Amino acid sequence: MSTPPTPNEKLLELLADRAVDSLDVQDQAELDALLAEHPEADDGTFDHAAAALMIALAGPTEPMPDQVRSRVLASLSVDASPPASEPLKLAEPAARFTRPARPNFWAWSGWLAAAACLVIAVLVVQGRAPALQQKTDLAQALREFVQTAPDIKRTAWKDWDNPEQTGVTGEVYWSESQQRGFVTFRGLAPNDPNREKYQLWIIDHRGMDQRISGALFDCPTSEAECIVEITSPIQVHDAAAFAVTIEKPEGVWVSDMSRRVVIATLDG
Repeated sequence: MSTPPTPNEKLLELLADRAVDSLDVQDQAELDALLAEHPEADDGTFDHAAAALMIALAGPTEPMPDQVRSRVLASLSVDASPPASEPLKLAEPAARFTRPARPNFWAWSGWLAAAACLVIAVLVVQGRAPALQQKTDLAQALREFVQTAPDIKRTAWKDWDNPEQTGVTGEVYWSESQQRGFVTFRGLAPNDPNREKYQLWIIDHRGMDQRISGALFDCPTSEAECIVEITSPIQVHDAAAFAVTIEKPEGVWVSDMSRRVVIATLDG
C-alpha cells in the first residue's frame, strides 16, 4: 500500500499542478486550505519556473494550455489577451467540463527542475557578465597596446628573493612614451579582497626606495590568466624593474616589501 503524501508534499503537488494545468473545485479548495496554513509557499516560484520554461521552449512545441498560458504570463505582467484579429472564443458550458487526467507531480518535477536550472543559469551568467566583459576588454586593450606602442619593452616575471608564492609566470609590457603598460600572470594564487590585495610597483632611475605604485588588483579564482593595466600617478623615468607584493585591501603608499611575489627587470 502506498503512503499518502504529507501535507507539505500535497501542497507542493497542488502548486505544481496549478502551474502547469487547471485545478478542479475540490483541488482548489484543498490548495486554499493548505495555503492558509503556509502562505509563504505561494511565492510564485512554480509560476515563474513555468514562465521561464515557456520562454526557453518557444518554438515548434506542443502549445501550452490557455489557462496555464494566462497564468504564467500574468506572473510576468504580460497582457495575455488575444490579438484583435482573432475572434473571441466562448468558454464551454460548465456542465460539459471534463478535467483531463491529472498529471503526476513527479512526472512534472523534472520539467520544473529544468526551468529552475534555466533561471539559475541566467542569474549566474548575468552575475558573471561584468567580470567576463572586463577580462575581454583588458585582453583586447593589451593586443592593441602591443601592436601600436612604438617603444614597447617586454620582460618575464621571475621569483623574487624569498617569495611568498613560487612558480608564478607571466610578462610585463611597458611603454615609456605612453607612460602605461600591462602585466599578465599565470599561477597567481587567488586572493580574498576583504583581507588583502596585490600591489604592483614600478622602480625607475630613482631606485627601490622611491618605487611607484602602478596597480592595486585582485586575482579571481576562475581566471587561468590575470591581466592588469599599469597606470602611474606620477611620471616614470627610465623604468628599470617591476615588482608585486601582497598588501592590505586599501593598498599602501610605502611597502615594507615583506610579502614578496615576483619581480621583473627591463634591459636598457
